[in-house]
Amino acid sequence: MPEPDLQLELFNDLCEAAIGAAERDRALGRQLLGTLEPAVETLGVYPEEQSATRALAAALLAEALAALGDPAGAALFERAEVLSRGYGVRDRVLAFA
Repeated sequence: MPEPDLQLELFNDLCEAAIGAAERDRALGRQLLGTLEPAVETLGVYPEEQSATRALAAALLAEALAALGDPAGAALFERAEVLSRGYGVRDRVLAFA
């Protein structure tokens, strides 16, 4: 599995774990998702794919925030959309909105 795909798979797993934690403790779930937000900007190994990887990660996190009813998810969707411009992942990012 290519490294960017692995990064996204792990990032998605962390988002899902935070949503699961939120089922028991909403504040904890939100806190866990908050710790993931800075990581979005660190993803992607190769310069030519960094924006695409970051766009998908931002969309995943935005979806998780939206699932918890957090309005920060909307702003993150916008960031994901901007990052995806000009990349083949754009349709995948827009599907999260």
